[in-house]
Amino acid sequence: MMTFRNKPSDLKIRYGVNTYRKIENLFDIQVGELPILHFMLSLMGYQSGKKIELDDIDSKSDKTHEFSLRTFYPRNENDFDAYFGLLTILDNLDLPYETVINDLAFERTEKNNVSFTKMTNVKTFYEYMLAGIDFFENNFLLYGSDPVDVADSIHEFLTNDQSEIKEILAELLLQEAEE
Repeated sequence: MMTFRNKPSDLKIRYGVNTYRKIENLFDIQVGELPILHFMLSLMGYQSGKKIELDDIDSKSDKTHEFSLRTFYPRNENDFDAYFGLLTILDNLDLPYETVINDLAFERTEKNNVSFTKMTNVKTFYEYMLAGIDFFENNFLLYGSDPVDVADSIHEFLTNDQSEIKEILAELLLQEAEE
C-alpha cells in the first residue's frame, strides 16, 4: 500500500489578527494547544455559516500572523487531518460521499501535487477558522477581553440562544423517530 504524506507550509493571515491574539492571550494558548483552538474557531465559523478567504485583509489592522504549520502540523498530524476532514465533509454535504472522502476531505500534497494551504481541506478549515475569529469577537468579546467579561458574554450567549438549540434537538428527535 502506498502512503501519501503532506508537505506542510506555513500560513500567514492578515485578517482578524488582533482578535486572534486576544483569544490566544485570553486562554493562555501554548503551541501544543493550537490545533484544538483552531478547530474550535473553525467550528464557530462553520456554525456562523461563513468563510473568509485566506488572503483577505483586515480593514481594522495591517498586522499579520504566521502559523508555523511546518512545525506544529507534523507533531499533530492525526488531529489536524481529522479536523481538516471533518470541516470539509460538513462543507460538502451536497456532494457524493465518494467524492468528498476520496478527493476533498483527506487530500494530500504528495497525491495531488498541490501546495498545503491550497488543498481543499486545509483551505476550507482555515477559511472557517477566520470566520470563527469574527464569530468569537462578535459574540464573546462584547464587553471586553477580560476573562470575567468573556465569561459573561459566553453565559449570555448560551442562555439566550435556546431557540436554536431546541430546534436542533427537535430535528434530531424527529430523525430518530423516523428511523
